Amino acid sequence: DKLMGMGDDAVVHPGHGPETTIGAEKRHNPFLRRSF
Repeated sequence: DKLMGMGDDAVVHPGHGPETTIGAEKRHNPFLRRSF
């Protein structure tokens, strides 16, 4: 919930893979897309 409250341009560093943004995850991550 805290991460999704951040702006879409917020950069995050997941425990796997390269850094990404909240907006990219909202658009491309199927686990997050179910929430929106």
